[in-house]
Amino acid sequence: MGNQYQKILNLLNGSDLKNLELAFQLCKSMSVEYNKEVSYALQKHILLCIKYGLETDSWQSIKGLDLSNRQLETFPVELKSLKNLKWLGLSRNFITCLPDFLAELSKLEELTLNDNKLCQLHGNIGQLSNLSKLHLRSNQIQSLPENISKLQNLEVLSLEDNQLTTIPDSLHNLSSLRSLRLQNNRLIDLPNNIGLIQQLTHLDLSDNNLNNLPKSLGQLKNLEYVDISDNPLNKVSECIWELLELKSIYLSGINLLKLSENIQNLLNLEFICLDDNQLEDLPVTIEKLQNLTELSLSINKFTSIPRSIFKLKNLKSLYLSENQIEVIPDEITQLEKLVFVDLSWNRISKSEQTRVKKLLPSCEVFFDS
Repeated sequence: MGNQYQKILNLLNGSDLKNLELAFQLCKSMSVEYNKEVSYALQKHILLCIKYGLETDSWQSIKGLDLSNRQLETFPVELKSLKNLKWLGLSRNFITCLPDFLAELSKLEELTLNDNKLCQLHGNIGQLSNLSKLHLRSNQIQSLPENISKLQNLEVLSLEDNQLTTIPDSLHNLSSLRSLRLQNNRLIDLPNNIGLIQQLTHLDLSDNNLNNLPKSLGQLKNLEYVDISDNPLNKVSECIWELLELKSIYLSGINLLKLSENIQNLLNLEFICLDDNQLEDLPVTIEKLQNLTELSLSINKFTSIPRSIFKLKNLKSLYLSENQIEVIPDEITQLEKLVFVDLSWNRISKSEQTRVKKLLPSCEVFFDS
């Protein structure tokens, strides 16, 4: 019997599917119970355990399963037996659609399907009433089913890197939603009622085709992070300045010529990104943002550092690369907490670079070589 066990172990320790199947068939046909070493090796292949009805104690109560990077084209039918499953990972496969039996996984709380071939979501996804996290990054999804709004416990919805042109009006019914990631899609507009998602704290709309934002966006009173970068906006909608709890805001690549004085309303801001715009100056009111620790102004048209920046007493990092700055004023020393400044690709002479480094001995100052 020892030789038989060793043969089974050799088959199980390989990666060839035919050999794995053979090992399970041998175990299934044995008239006596196999040893613990074989049992342990079998349990590494949960789906085959389910298929052959072996090691039932090891999988009937299983709560989490990662089947990422398995070259799967469909959901394994064996999954329907895992009634206690709470999280399931199926990223980096070739799955094109969701199965009809998905609703049977009623205890599922987290489902991750990043980097697959999904074009649409099966309507029964709305029946996963316990789902709190749904990750669908990097698929080919073009639309969302209306009944996705039935996921009343959903807190995180990740849909970045898909092909969405719109999102359903019913999305506002996701009363528990805290994080909505929609970057790098093809969105041309947003529902007018998006402001009703009152628990939202994180919203990423970057890299889309939005040319305006609905006024109701300003009703997201709990929002702490918003990214509207790389959209054809040309200006920042006034509703943004109503988001008083914001800590981080990304406004890069929107062809911005002037920043509104109303930015002074966002007193909780800690980070601002205004890269890749057409800015030549900043409003004086920015000096009121005394919680700001990081400010990024790279790839703009500044010929000098706006004086209002020197009033930001808690600023730690300042990014000003790829502008047209020639001279750094002595007032920069007023930024006593500054630890990093990027001044690369400006018009700063070697002598001025030397002077600035002496001016800021405790700060890492970066120039282009």
